[in-house]
Amino acid sequence: MKKNYMLVSQGFQILLGALSAYIVRELEAAFGNDWWDTGVMDILYDDQKRQLPSMGDKATLTNSLDIAICLLLFDLHWNNVFRKKLSLIHRTWAKELTDVRNKNAHIGSNDFSDDYTWRALDTMSRLAEQINPETAEEIRGLLRSSRYGSANGSTSVTETPDIQPAVKQKNIGILETTPTNGLPSWREVMQPHPDVAQGRYKIAEFAADLAQVSRGEGAYEYNDPVEFFARTFVTEGMAGLLEQSLRRVCGKGGDPVIQLKTAFGGGKTHSMLALYHMMRDGVSVDMIPNVKPALNRAGVTVLPKANIAVLVGTALDPTKSKRPNYMPGITINTIWGEMAAQLAESAGNPNIYEYVRESDKKGVSPGSEALKNLFDAAAPCLILMDELVAYAKKIYGASGLPAGTFDNLMIFIQELTEAARASKNSLVVASIPESEIEIGGEGGKIALQTIEHIFGRMESIWKPVAADEGFEVVRRRLFLDCKNPELRKSVCTNFSQMYNENQDDFPIEARDVKYRERMISSYPIHPEVFDRLYEDWATLDHFRSLPKNPRGFAFDGGCHT
Repeated sequence: MKKNYMLVSQGFQILLGALSAYIVRELEAAFGNDWWDTGVMDILYDDQKRQLPSMGDKATLTNSLDIAICLLLFDLHWNNVFRKKLSLIHRTWAKELTDVRNKNAHIGSNDFSDDYTWRALDTMSRLAEQINPETAEEIRGLLRSSRYGSANGSTSVTETPDIQPAVKQKNIGILETTPTNGLPSWREVMQPHPDVAQGRYKIAEFAADLAQVSRGEGAYEYNDPVEFFARTFVTEGMAGLLEQSLRRVCGKGGDPVIQLKTAFGGGKTHSMLALYHMMRDGVSVDMIPNVKPALNRAGVTVLPKANIAVLVGTALDPTKSKRPNYMPGITINTIWGEMAAQLAESAGNPNIYEYVRESDKKGVSPGSEALKNLFDAAAPCLILMDELVAYAKKIYGASGLPAGTFDNLMIFIQELTEAARASKNSLVVASIPESEIEIGGEGGKIALQTIEHIFGRMESIWKPVAADEGFEVVRRRLFLDCKNPELRKSVCTNFSQMYNENQDDFPIEARDVKYRERMISSYPIHPEVFDRLYEDWATLDHFRSLPKNPRGFAFDGGCHT
């Protein structure tokens, strides 16, 4: 049985559903009603379009596109259509997949290697990420099946086959003798969280999804406020963000608009989740003690209950109107309509939506005065805007969308910031990307420049996760508190002693007392693992940085013995 061939074929089938719909949508935006004739039939050679219908309804024409034609159209229309919303790396991935597709079609009785299958599925998921995140995750499920035999990945593996160690050659390695014996396993010092230990942890769930949580979906560790904060290390940047936000919604000053700007994976979404849980759930502060210092500095004794709107650009579809069950009789078209409807639901006051009803219907920004009145009616309120540039890319260059135009979106953002400043105790928190892969092509760059200019007039900028805080973020997510601090200290002291006794073999900094303290703080993961990931890999634009994706190390490979 050609297992890997089947996985690659299945991956292409999943990708096709999202890619064909995306290509048709963008060709429609570029060529209007003539998208099929001009964008497809006129650009393909006779042998390439032989199996395609000359006419039909949209669904029929879309379904007639196979993965080979989709990848070809993606390449042929790159300069005029797709480069406006995607970065050059997406074209590279599409070209790579064209080669994979050709090999897949002519593989005969052979099968792909495991490494080739992993690379193919990984490339599919990366291409799909900006087009349809749900499709990307479905493909990543196949990817994990390829590597680990399960869509849940390595955490679902409870037993491994016995593997004979390779025969070691003499005089290989930096040490010829073992400097110390009898050190305990890290499992005797610190235990992983039950979901990690029992194989229920999923790598995909390490990446926080604000939209999922706001819908009550996703991993338990992100949905439950107590469990969320139990596994959250409140960094210096996050503590400042929480303090300023508390001041603002409680009427004690604070900035009305805050911009979270970090590289990909730098903690923007996690910081927004902290605000979401702190101000929405009404839990006792005694249940989440790690936010007490922020409350004390803000002069607040009880966690506030704010009305919250969550606007995640990747989760919003500007091509479709929405009729929410919780707001019968209304149709939501725009991002400001979505915001108003969420605030109305949270406040239990449907009349709040009336401030934007007409502007939502017409796709025209409602104006700062209407937004200011809306915020005051919903006060105290918190607006969380994640992946804003991603949303702007979707409507860049498009017309006739229910969501309105790109220009109207930019006007809305400006009016939003002005309204927040003029209102009593409303707060707008928005994430802005720094990574090129998140920014994308022409549309993304224009959107980013415009949004930065608007926010830059009155916003505070916070960078939630510093590089030296990353190990604590990861450690808290994966491990319980240390059950034997003295044993941990002893292990790290032995390592420090080894470094000092073999000074020619280890860096100077490893012999410093501060380095021993770093080992204690990062235990059971060696600090060198984090240094390499942050200082070396994190400089690569396409590397997903550590706080968002911990799969860059394995426990036994990165932990103290």
